[in-house]
Amino acid sequence: MGTRVSPYLSDFPNLGGDEVARSCSQRDIDPGVVSYSRSPLTETVLDTLRSLVALVLVGLLLVWIAPGWIRRQAYTVLDRPLASLGWGLLGLVAFLILGVVILLVTILLAIFLGLLTLGGLVALIIVLGLLAEAALVLTLWVSTGYLAQIVVSFLAGVLLVEAIRPGRGRGWVLPLVVGLILYVVLRAIPVLGPLVGLAVVLLGLGALSHWIWTNLRRSRAAHLQ
Repeated sequence: MGTRVSPYLSDFPNLGGDEVARSCSQRDIDPGVVSYSRSPLTETVLDTLRSLVALVLVGLLLVWIAPGWIRRQAYTVLDRPLASLGWGLLGLVAFLILGVVILLVTILLAIFLGLLTLGGLVALIIVLGLLAEAALVLTLWVSTGYLAQIVVSFLAGVLLVEAIRPGRGRGWVLPLVVGLILYVVLRAIPVLGPLVGLAVVLLGLGALSHWIWTNLRRSRAAHLQ
């Protein structure tokens, strides 16, 4: 029994009637073709879970490697919240300025050495400049994407656990996990989430910037003695 094709297909010589009918027939009976799309809510939940897992894993690693350091940075935020915000803004500006300085120095040195026909040194300077920029970007990404968020979340977890179960806030894993869960949930809320994320990053980055500056001053003082 032949396949009936609409007579209107004859108006389109490039379209074979049998091929169109065969394609339609295959589409109708092929059970393996299933198309679906995730809802925005599902995507939000999955993104939140992925973020939580990543932060918990990195946080547990930090608790294992440097538990005292995390607690000191957390209490820096607790003792000096406004100063931490200021240091966070200063840290962001410092990263941006340093990135621009590295780029300009690399370009100027490459041009100067190029005028001196020192091609080998030009390549070396460019490679070193790119490596320095990459190291700066990596440092900023790790600091803002993980360290700052973990420090502030740990502090929130300590305060919350201590308020509910006095004495349990002295631990490490429970405050960390509780604080991170609270943080990622708040960050997933529309409008409020970005504000919470920005505040947490600035507070945590402020504590890190203050710690770096303090250590640099101590190192300089030790060299001057």
